[in-house]
Amino acid sequence: MERKGFTGLETGIVLTAFVVIAAVFAYVVLNAGFFSVQRTEEVIHTGIKQVTSSAELSGDVIGHGWRYGYVNNSASGYDGTWDSGAASNPGYNYPGVLRVELSR
Repeated sequence: MERKGFTGLETGIVLTAFVVIAAVFAYVVLNAGFFSVQRTEEVIHTGIKQVTSSAELSGDVIGHGWRYGYVNNSASGYDGTWDSGAASNPGYNYPGVLRVELSR
């Protein structure tokens, strides 16, 4: 009668192989997690840095003092009525519309 099975040595080899494979898998998973956390921190710090940076003006800032609905009897004839063309055309200089160019 032949009996086939694992001997103590074979069992030890299989157990060692399982432990090594589990250790490699755990190492890969942990490194992926650490890399993900590091990238997340970099993105958060970059976002905070961009949000907290101040705006820097480029060129002159010219403001015209007028009130909405106020009729100006000056020679220019501007009456304070909102002109939608001023908002859609950046080159249009209409009193009351402040155009500011920001530089990076």
